[in-house]
Amino acid sequence: MTRYGRAVLAPLLVLSAYPCIAQVKFVKYQEPTQKAFTAMVPAGWKTSGGVTHWGPEVAGAMNATEAKVEWTVQSPDGAIVGRWLPDVNFIDMTNSPAGGMFPPGSQCNGCISLPRMGPVNYLLKVILPRLAPNAQGVKVISQAEVPEAVKALDQLRALLGVTLPMVYQANLVAVEYTEGGKRYRQLMFAAIEDSIRLGVGLWKSRSTIVFRAPVGQFGDAVATLQQVHNSIQINMEWLAAEMRAAEERTGTVAGTFKRIREIDADIVKNRQQTNEAINKQIQRVLTKVD
Repeated sequence: MTRYGRAVLAPLLVLSAYPCIAQVKFVKYQEPTQKAFTAMVPAGWKTSGGVTHWGPEVAGAMNATEAKVEWTVQSPDGAIVGRWLPDVNFIDMTNSPAGGMFPPGSQCNGCISLPRMGPVNYLLKVILPRLAPNAQGVKVISQAEVPEAVKALDQLRALLGVTLPMVYQANLVAVEYTEGGKRYRQLMFAAIEDSIRLGVGLWKSRSTIVFRAPVGQFGDAVATLQQVHNSIQINMEWLAAEMRAAEERTGTVAGTFKRIREIDADIVKNRQQTNEAINKQIQRVLTKVD
């Protein structure tokens, strides 16, 4: 890690309480492994992860063609956590004659075998058990569709020149649970990209985000983590290089840099629209649960 990276991660200000968003000081953070993005994070908070590439042995060849983002930001005491999780390609083998040979979690056709599910079930059955394996007394307190995010993802698909007829769903889910003797509230967002119109079992999780905090600190914690999320700036030079590398891995190189130059501003605008959609729905969820 560079000297600059160490400076950003240094405990410049230890926050012992989070009563008001105005009292949180933010410092600039740069993703350390590939300089793929920057963000503003609360000073003194811990960060881990970033951008990586999975080998085909991890989750199949289709999950090895693009960069994976798995990034965590958490308060000094670890009670407040924001997680940005990787997009993952799955295949539903439920109706396949060979389905019994590929139980959930195994690799099949370059993907992870898992029955097709919508965002709510994905968050509750896959993400929650992974992040909070010892959670007890889990209670779903709110869930909502995010149609604006669906629209933004469909627009992004068109911007990137993807002509396959994908179906998108997007949901926010708020839950409460007890872990380690503490009661937490967790807000989760995910979108699902489904190729069901093609008559195949391929589907993909997209843009999975998780915010967690003790129940009594939840509102201010979410406000802080929203600021982190909204401050993320993608390094467009990295994105261009990553798209070129991904297309080389899949054998379709032509036109990458030209397309990046053409859609640069549109990608930024699309991300802003997606963030606005998520932010609006978060406020609706907070209104319902508080």
